[in-house]
Amino acid sequence: MSSMKPNSVHGGVKTHSSRSSSRRSELIALKQSEAEFAKIKLKYTQQEAALLKQKAESEANL
Repeated sequence: MSSMKPNSVHGGVKTHSSRSSSRRSELIALKQSEAEFAKIKLKYTQQEAALLKQKAESEANL
């Protein structure tokens, strides 16, 4: 019997386990990027809403 694990890297060839681990890392990085983008988009959307509110108030006072 071989002592080699079935999902290990052998001879420089990636097996299922190392490929799926790499894919998981890519998905985590993607989700983190998407979350960061959503935070930034929310911040600027809130700023835009505040500016539009100020503009409307200024125009109402004319």
